[in-house]
Amino acid sequence: MTENAVTAFVSRKFRLESTSGFPISGNVEFFATDEQKPCVLILHGFKGFKDWGFFPELARRIAAAGGIAIRFNFSLNGMEEGEDTVRYPERFAQNTVSQELADAEQVLQQLQQGQVRALCGPHWDGKRIFLFGHSRGGGVGLLLFARHPEIQRAALWASISRFDRFTERQKAFWRQHGAIEVKNARTGQVLQMSVRYLEDLERRRREYDLLQIMRSLDRPVLLVHGEQDLTVPLAEAQALYEAAPPGIARLYVVPKTGHTFGIVHPWDGTRPAFEEAVKVTLQWFGLA
Repeated sequence: MTENAVTAFVSRKFRLESTSGFPISGNVEFFATDEQKPCVLILHGFKGFKDWGFFPELARRIAAAGGIAIRFNFSLNGMEEGEDTVRYPERFAQNTVSQELADAEQVLQQLQQGQVRALCGPHWDGKRIFLFGHSRGGGVGLLLFARHPEIQRAALWASISRFDRFTERQKAFWRQHGAIEVKNARTGQVLQMSVRYLEDLERRRREYDLLQIMRSLDRPVLLVHGEQDLTVPLAEAQALYEAAPPGIARLYVVPKTGHTFGIVHPWDGTRPAFEEAVKVTLQWFGLA
């Protein structure tokens, strides 16, 4: 094998049929060295997608540090591969936390034995699985982490501490009209969320209690949060940290930055806050 072949960056695409009836599209990315590597599952947040802003760069950093990055779109995020606006608003409207959790579990299952496993080939060591989640993806990731002890550690950036983020007045309107509107500030798109989302949360209130989940964890979690996050306030990361048993969680606050650590979409270069968050995360995964 030539030197160039040994160090080649590999990006392989997969497409899974979700229980929602729509596809989960994703990428498996690594540098093709002879060393066996850990896998890192990457979960995007609300109104996010696998190709947004820092996700491709984060995946490449994980790969360059000796890992395998697996980033994917939740099946009902409304996105089409290669696009950066919502192509399918009707899918976005029907999304729920339960569906995102089911999608993440499907990717995990396919990593253990299936299409995703085949794309990793001999490069995955077959043992180490780590988890990364951003914003609402941090909350979904925490649910996944708690359910699957084969995931050995997690790093959550700007994670929510609760899924129910709505006032009683909003909920009443939601139930009356069957949907509420949300605006994507980046694209200007006005999207809808079906009352299915609210009903799902209410039906699984105890099951999806993130603070209670933190109290019961027995594996390590890193919480990275921007000091000036206006979307998910720092207090939410502090609440998650304080709920965890002693020695389970680490809270790392990145000063003078917000919800995306200075990164915008489309990617226009790195920022010091992002570099700091990446460094501590790679260290947490034993990749630095």
